[in-house]
Amino acid sequence: MHDLAQAIYESYPSPALAIDPSSPLERHRSFGPSLKTSPSSVATNIFFSDYQPLSVITPWLSLLQSLFPTHVRTLSIGLSYEGRPISARRVGVHPTNSAAPLPPRKTILVLGGSHAREWISTSTVNYVAYSLITSYGKSKKMTKLLEEFDWVFIPTLNPDGYTYTWENDRLWRKNRQQTSLRFCRGLDLDRGFGYQWDGASTSTNKGNPCSESFPGEAPFEAVEAHRLAEWARNETERNNVHFVGFLDLHSYSQQVLYPYSFSCTRAPPGLENLEEGAMGLAKALRLTSGGESCQVARACQGNVESKAKKSKSKEYIIKEFE
Repeated sequence: MHDLAQAIYESYPSPALAIDPSSPLERHRSFGPSLKTSPSSVATNIFFSDYQPLSVITPWLSLLQSLFPTHVRTLSIGLSYEGRPISARRVGVHPTNSAAPLPPRKTILVLGGSHAREWISTSTVNYVAYSLITSYGKSKKMTKLLEEFDWVFIPTLNPDGYTYTWENDRLWRKNRQQTSLRFCRGLDLDRGFGYQWDGASTSTNKGNPCSESFPGEAPFEAVEAHRLAEWARNETERNNVHFVGFLDLHSYSQQVLYPYSFSCTRAPPGLENLEEGAMGLAKALRLTSGGESCQVARACQGNVESKAKKSKSKEYIIKEFE
C-alpha cells in the first residue's frame, strides 16, 4: 500500500458519494465509502454498493425475512454492553413431511464484526447470507446446502464498537465496555472466550486495559462474548441444534486459519479435516478471485474457540479469516 493514511481517510463515512446526477441511484446513495462494485452490480443491488451503518443493516435484515419467510428466520443473540441487539438470521429449509422425530439439525455459524473497524467482515457475512437466501430454488447446489444445513449469520457481534467506528473513531477495534481504567474502554472479543483463556496468547495483555488486545480480567467478562456462548449453549441443549461448522471472518492479511489459537503445539480434534477444509477453502478463494492466494495456517493468535460440551460423537470446525 503506497499511502496508508490516504487509504484510511478514504474509508471514512461521508455524507454522500459523487455520482452522475442523472443516475437513478442518486437518491439512494447516502453513505460512503464505495465497495467498488461493478456498475451492473450496483444497479441490481444497492445495499452492497457501499459499506452500511448498523441503522441500515438492521432493517435490511428484517426485510430479508419478510421477503423470504419460508427459509429465513430472525434470531436474537442477546444485547450488547450498551444495550444494542446482536442481530442474527437463521437460513435453512426444514423437512415437514415426516412424522418421525428429527435428528439434531446440523448448523453452521458465520460470524463477522468481532473487531469493530473490520467493516468488510460485516459486509461479507451479509453478502454470503444474501447469496444463499436468493439462490434457494434457483441453484441446485445452494438449495441442497439449505436443505442439509441451517446457516446462522451474525453480521456484527460487536454492534457498539461498529457504531462507534461510524460516529467517532474509524479505527476502533474493541467493544465499548468500561474497564478498571476510566479512560481505557473496551475488551477484545476474540480473546474474551473461556477456552484456554489463560494461555500464552493473552497473558501479555491481561493487565493492560489500554491494549487493543485486552481480554478482560476474567473469561467471558466481555458482554458480547458471554451472550454468544450462552446462546450457543441454549441452542445445543434445548433447540436440537448440532453445530458442525464455524467461520469467523476478519479483514487483516490473506489467511485461512484453523485451531488452535492458544497453542501451536497442541493438536485439535480432527486436525486432518481442519487442514483439508482450510486448504479447500483457500483453493476456492483462489479460483474465484482471479488468482488471489491465501496462506493456510494455525490460528496461534486469539481466534474464537468452541465452548460446546465435549463429546466423542460431536465434531466441530472453527476457522478464522484474517
